Amino acid sequence: MPRCCTPLDLSPSYASVLVAGHRLGDAVAEVEAGPLSPCVTVWCPHCYRASLLTAERLLAQFPSHSAYAAHLLAFHARLEGTLQLDAGH
Repeated sequence: MPRCCTPLDLSPSYASVLVAGHRLGDAVAEVEAGPLSPCVTVWCPHCYRASLLTAERLLAQFPSHSAYAAHLLAFHARLEGTLQLDAGH
């Protein structure tokens, strides 16, 4: 499910502060405003916008929603770095 239809509690957590400082909501909004990213964002057919991917089975593996969002942001940064490296060759 997209985050827009399954809201996440983005209250600061240890992981989210390490990844995004105290601007987790801004960092999430920035990723959602960009192009769709595999395993990170999905297109919501109800809201007509990109949103972070949420799934109960994934959320259950993290101590908080913000820790899950931090994981997605860190993964997105690594993915973007890898795609940029591949584009240069």
